[in-house]
Amino acid sequence: MDFMEQMAEGATNKFVVPETNEQNLMLDNLLRQYLQATAVSLALACLLSFLQNNFTARDTGIVGGYIILLLVGYRLLKTKQSMWLAHGFTAVFWLAITATLFTFGIKQLPNPGAYIVIILIALILLRARTTFIYFILSSIAVSLLMLASQLGRIPVIPVTQRNTAYLLKSLPQAFLTFSILGYTYFTLRFILDTLHFNEQTLQQIRYTLGQRTADLSASNAQLRHEVQERQQAEANLERQRAFLRNIIDSIPNFVSVKNTNGRYLLVNKAFATLYTATPSQIEGQTVQQINNHRENVFTQFAEGDRRVLDTLEEIYWPEMPFIDPTNKQRWLHVVKRPLLDPTTNEHNIITVSTDITLEKTTTESLREKETNFRTLVEASFEGIIICINHVIQEANLSFATMFGYTAVTDVLGKNASEFLATDDVATLKDNLNQSQKTSLEVVGVRQDKTTFPAELVTHTINYQGQKAQITGYRDITLRKQAEEAEQHAQKLESLSLMAGGLAHDFNNLLVAMMGQMAIAKAKIEPNHPGQSNLDKAIQATETAAMLTRQLLAYTGQGHFEVTTIQLNRLIAQNLQLFQDALPPNITFHTNLYEPLPHILADGVQIQQVIMNLLLNAAEALGTQPGTITINTAPYQLTQKNLPQWQPHNDTITPGAFVLLEMNDTGRGMDEDTLNRIFDPFFSTKGTGRGLGLAAVMGIVRGHGGGVHASSQPGTGTTFQFIFPQEEAEETDLETAVPNQLNQQDTVLIIDDETAVREAVSDILDLEAIPALTAASGQEGIDVFTAKQHQIGLIILDLSMPGMSGIEAFDLLRQVDPAAKIILSSGYTEAEILEKMAGTRPTGFLQKPYRLDTVLQIVQKHLSP
Repeated sequence: MDFMEQMAEGATNKFVVPETNEQNLMLDNLLRQYLQATAVSLALACLLSFLQNNFTARDTGIVGGYIILLLVGYRLLKTKQSMWLAHGFTAVFWLAITATLFTFGIKQLPNPGAYIVIILIALILLRARTTFIYFILSSIAVSLLMLASQLGRIPVIPVTQRNTAYLLKSLPQAFLTFSILGYTYFTLRFILDTLHFNEQTLQQIRYTLGQRTADLSASNAQLRHEVQERQQAEANLERQRAFLRNIIDSIPNFVSVKNTNGRYLLVNKAFATLYTATPSQIEGQTVQQINNHRENVFTQFAEGDRRVLDTLEEIYWPEMPFIDPTNKQRWLHVVKRPLLDPTTNEHNIITVSTDITLEKTTTESLREKETNFRTLVEASFEGIIICINHVIQEANLSFATMFGYTAVTDVLGKNASEFLATDDVATLKDNLNQSQKTSLEVVGVRQDKTTFPAELVTHTINYQGQKAQITGYRDITLRKQAEEAEQHAQKLESLSLMAGGLAHDFNNLLVAMMGQMAIAKAKIEPNHPGQSNLDKAIQATETAAMLTRQLLAYTGQGHFEVTTIQLNRLIAQNLQLFQDALPPNITFHTNLYEPLPHILADGVQIQQVIMNLLLNAAEALGTQPGTITINTAPYQLTQKNLPQWQPHNDTITPGAFVLLEMNDTGRGMDEDTLNRIFDPFFSTKGTGRGLGLAAVMGIVRGHGGGVHASSQPGTGTTFQFIFPQEEAEETDLETAVPNQLNQQDTVLIIDDETAVREAVSDILDLEAIPALTAASGQEGIDVFTAKQHQIGLIILDLSMPGMSGIEAFDLLRQVDPAAKIILSSGYTEAEILEKMAGTRPTGFLQKPYRLDTVLQIVQKHLSP
């Protein structure tokens, strides 16, 4: 504020007449007179009521109430609480008039015009603070009183005419009439006194103003000269300030100057723009005033300001987190220095802040990417290296461990060619010369010079300003092993399919051969010289049938006559046989778990499995003393241990099984031999002598079980077999209802092989059993439909081209649900029942079959 403004302000203050103590005393005196008038009016009203003999109990209550109010009023006046007394007096007076008019009516005095007195009193006592409120209340009250009078709702107490004055009929009317007269009198006196007082005050002001005017005229000339000089100096100073302001505002950094009280003396445009304001709006304010919700940040700034003022030294914050008014995260580079004000000789604080948010974000982003990349590389299961000129600069731990090192530092600085076979190094270099990206399979070389198959992918990149290669290595040993195992499994599957096909075709030939030879033997004389030749030929066909059964056992399709058996009982019954088969240098032990659950199996086949393994173990022991032990126990196949059983039966599923284990103390086998022991015709004796363990595996697989073998050279061998538990009792296949029709003595033979049809027909002809033949399923259905009345039995082959045997079976049963059907096949009986989906045949003929077997089953089911 300049000098002229100070002078003008001082003069104005001197000529303003404040509210004086005399005025307050006048108002207090008026309130005292109002209270006195109230007391006198109350006394006069009581005296008049006594004289008129109208003083009632109700009047006593009114008088008592007003006495209390008068005492309270005098108390407030004595304690200098005049304003409370003015409010209370005005309100009580207004309520008294309203209540009187409501009780006695508006036709008697005082009429509604008495509200004018209330408004005047409010204007004087309350100094116009609530006058408007009383004006509105009075207007509403008068309107309501007029309306109520018209409706006949008032007066509440009717007034009767008597000798006394009409206006002074009751105590309330008399009291209110006297009070209005007294209040009006004192109010008029107050107004006249106030006018007189204001006239004296005005004369005093005029006198003082004249003196001040003379003084001001004397100093006016001097002030004009001083003002002109000051204006010129201020103009020069303003030009300098504008120039400096332009310089400061052109600075992109946030610049501010604060005094010791923390108020901004100067801020530049960049600083003000940060707060969406102008510099003038911020200058003069404190930090809390411009941004009061950032207490924690500005507390640190305030501590920095105090340190600058205490030490008078510069402080520097390279990175300061900051939340701007838009709640945006920023980072500032802050410098604070002391700044001396030459006019006051006090130190202020100048702060220069640079927004480094972009640089900080970029740096953090690069650091985060680098960290993520390094984490990704370290977490990778694949080996990763970065090479410059084929020298390893970076590597992850997976690469080091893949090649037999314990730490990453062990491989840094080495040439990448040391980890590859020589031929692969040359191939890799040729590929890199042709393309910046290449992938190939190589042979990795570990630290101990062992090798393993690997796959690598390499890219050319820019690393630390130089051309480099980043290469990923993957150990594909397991993949190669899986591929070899898959190829091996495919070979075995192909061989299994071929063996099964050969066995079924050979079975059909054997059926014809065995049947025709049996018929020839039956037709010639018993002492005929050709009988011995036929016996030898029949023996040869039975040997051939044994071979087909081995082939079917290998494929899991052998003929099993399954029953519910107890494995411990089977072993105990054949214990002597097993011991007799072993040489005396071998000790035989059994460890049988009791009670052992039952299994559904072919006892003869299980006995063959055990005997085969015993003989193999005996050969492994040779002439050296040794031990063979058979163990049994319940076994729970779970998802966790399922993989060890799947290599030899991929259809096995978790469940309850019975374990058969045989171990010996023989010479054992290496890994390569162990992986091939179930291959057909494989033998460790130099030449293959048969299906061997392949047939054992087929038998177990045909029973729905699993096989697992383990062995080490010099430590013996252990074979484990599991078979599904079975609680059901043995069932009878012969469930068809006997056909009671007479003259159904013909057998229908349905088979696609001519030789089989002829052989069976010839066999039946020996016993004069009529036979019909059909070369396909559809032809058999047509024949049966046409001659159903004479066909008593059907022999149906399952393996036929076109319509299968199972489809033909279903259609035949649709023609006649009671039809007797004997199924003929080289498949296992259990497998056939599974394919029949619950529908059971009358009987079963396993190919190849003997003459007496055919006759026996036909005669059994053909007879009524």
